[in-house]
Amino acid sequence: MGALGYNIFADMYGCDASILNDVEYLRAVMKEAARKGNMSVVRTIFHRYEPHGVTGVVIVKESHLAIHTWPEYSFASVDIFLCGTNSNPYEALKYIELKLRPKKVYTNSMERGMAIEYERIK
Repeated sequence: MGALGYNIFADMYGCDASILNDVEYLRAVMKEAARKGNMSVVRTIFHRYEPHGVTGVVIVKESHLAIHTWPEYSFASVDIFLCGTNSNPYEALKYIELKLRPKKVYTNSMERGMAIEYERIK
């Protein structure tokens, strides 16, 4: 048995601060990223904080994409979590990078739920 899910984390530094505070722009970027990654959008939830910053989640049939922004630091944190093998999270991430235009990006990924089989055979 393989992993139950796959998680990609990206820290994006040096983004345009005005983009990171624009809820509707970020919603459109994240929805299109889901489509580019062959995911089916179910719902979006975005919130703008005062005086700045946005948190947004795009719920997809395959799981979710999330973004958290700190315009005051020109920083965005992106998480993409997927179940199944029909989607391409790296295409989604590539699109987000294109639209946020960070100067530096650090990514990490991990398989989730690998201990399920181990727990069953104990």
